[in-house]
Amino acid sequence: MNHLRHIILMVAFLTMLQAKAQESTKHIKPFITAGWNYSRLTGLDPRNSFNVGGGAIIPLFRYGLVGLRPQLLYSQKGARSRFEVYNKERIVNIDANYIEMPIDMILSGRPLATRFNISALVGPYFAYGIGGKTTASEGIYIYNRYQVGDSPSTFGDEMNGRRFDCGFHLGMMTRYNHFFLTITMEAGVKGVMDSRITRSRWDESPTNFGLQVNAGYEL
Repeated sequence: MNHLRHIILMVAFLTMLQAKAQESTKHIKPFITAGWNYSRLTGLDPRNSFNVGGGAIIPLFRYGLVGLRPQLLYSQKGARSRFEVYNKERIVNIDANYIEMPIDMILSGRPLATRFNISALVGPYFAYGIGGKTTASEGIYIYNRYQVGDSPSTFGDEMNGRRFDCGFHLGMMTRYNHFFLTITMEAGVKGVMDSRITRSRWDESPTNFGLQVNAGYEL
């Protein structure tokens, strides 16, 4: 009889856990997003590009004021350098394309399930460089001892870009119904290029810095 009671209690407990799991899962909101990147390497000029991807909003507690917002993005970053040669402006463009994963904590004054709310976003980001080329104005072949005339790969042996990047990610999100707008900033903490790129007198490896303005839709 005791064994039967234990079995009944175990079944009841597992049923309760399954109900709780289903209740939590139904509040997870996947989304798609795209927007504008304003990016640069420290010591160089900025460039404009874009990002696109998706993610999910995951409420963490009963009242839904706190949640997680992981994303997986294709993000174009990089920088440019402007200088004069024989009184004519020359430009070197550094394109660096990443697969990026920001993992933000959402802090909201109203439950995340409400129709309208404004939330703060804060967390880390991790990124891995998958491609991009470094190009130069016509007539520029050598830039800070790098051969840029043949448009080398930013992450190849010629430019020696470092593929792994990470840093801080923070911003604000305004959400109405299924639509949202985010304004975020990210600051890398890991050097991603050789210090010769920026001609730094402190021999510091430049890091990524960027601003993003994104719009999205919850599915």
